[in-house]
Amino acid sequence: MDPKMDAGMELPAGAQEGKMRVDEIAAKRFSAGELIGIMDELLSREMSWIAGHVLCQTLFTCVYLHRPEEVSNSILKAYLVGIVRSASIIRSEVLKASIFKEEDFCVDTYGFSLFEEIPVNDVTHQLLQTEDRLVDWIRKAKAKGFKYVASEA
Repeated sequence: MDPKMDAGMELPAGAQEGKMRVDEIAAKRFSAGELIGIMDELLSREMSWIAGHVLCQTLFTCVYLHRPEEVSNSILKAYLVGIVRSASIIRSEVLKASIFKEEDFCVDTYGFSLFEEIPVNDVTHQLLQTEDRLVDWIRKAKAKGFKYVASEA
């Protein structure tokens, strides 16, 4: 039995220790390594969802996706909205094509928002702006002779 997945099972004392609560999102500052780690983990979770696991047990285990508008880091915010809109588009295409069986691909969102109210063009624009900023920072860092850049956005 998995305590995270079995509603009636009590988690052992200390199991929540070190985990972030949704109300702590706005105050969190990130190093470059933390940002890369979060993005890498979310990409892995998106692939797990595509492989047939449930959204609420893959992507939405990341507390930042519950309220991305409160994330102060613009790089992470753009990535969060982008990955959820990506999931929204994938889900929509799978539903339109009727190419799945419930046991192969779970389309249920379990009440989580897939930000469908945000136009794809807006998300794409924000991601491209973020990419331009990152490329500019890397270019400036290389010009100054830096080999590693850790910066807050």
